[in-house]
Amino acid sequence: MSNLNYAIKPVAQLRAEIEAAAKQWALAEGTVFVEADCDGVACEWIDVPHPIRSEREEDTAVYLHAHGGGYYRGSSRVDAAFCSHLCAEADARCLSVNYRRPPDEGVFPAALDDLYTVWRWIISPEGGGVSPQKIAVGGTSAGGGLCLALLLKIRDEGGPLPAAAAVVSPWTDLTQSGESFVSNAAHGPDREYLSYWADVYLADADAKTPYASPLFASLHDLPPVLVQAGGQETMLDDATAFAAAAARAGCSINLEVYADQPHSFQHEAAENEVAREAITRLAHFVRRWVDARQ
Repeated sequence: MSNLNYAIKPVAQLRAEIEAAAKQWALAEGTVFVEADCDGVACEWIDVPHPIRSEREEDTAVYLHAHGGGYYRGSSRVDAAFCSHLCAEADARCLSVNYRRPPDEGVFPAALDDLYTVWRWIISPEGGGVSPQKIAVGGTSAGGGLCLALLLKIRDEGGPLPAAAAVVSPWTDLTQSGESFVSNAAHGPDREYLSYWADVYLADADAKTPYASPLFASLHDLPPVLVQAGGQETMLDDATAFAAAAARAGCSINLEVYADQPHSFQHEAAENEVAREAITRLAHFVRRWVDARQ
């Protein structure tokens, strides 16, 4: 997000700043929004209806999304442009989750608990009624790390996994140990900023607990994962180190690094040709694995 200033300020101010910035990112034409209560968790359906689509909603692929924002800010509307362009390309509906945010709404593991609640709702006959194999999960930044934590929790609970996961600039290491915090320091987000908000999110939890920092998890038996990152971002090693660890664990993992691009550049898909290419590749990945599971 090249137009955001990463600084430590009052949380209300930071939330207002990112909501304002998001209004500059153009939606895909025809985007519609529908609020949803998913077993007590506030969510929003984001869709770009395709002219040729089954009338049965449960037959349409679903992209389950966790927004970014350092866990403490962001919303379904902040990530709406990203989600709308991805859905338009993939012919999928997006369910974007407004999970609880620290410090006032809930600390770790509240966000993961909310995302898991929505996952269980969407696959249940009494809820969304969607087959897990018709769902891809994903997220940006903190939401990317949260999405990967969701995969771990679903696996650990013995439930059916989604068809695939597609994450953008995922925050996988809340200890900020990557060398890219030094090599890409000029571009942000900076280490001190992330460490501050990691502490707020974690409260008393260990930063290396796998559900907070998936980099330190056992990564066996996960569905196919696509990881994208910008070559300029300080969190580049969060992406590359996770991809390497997942490959060592035997996962089907794809890593794409876009040179000269900042953190979560895909939000600017309407204006940035490289962002459009990245979104298209995300959509093709989602479509490939959802279709393969049918």
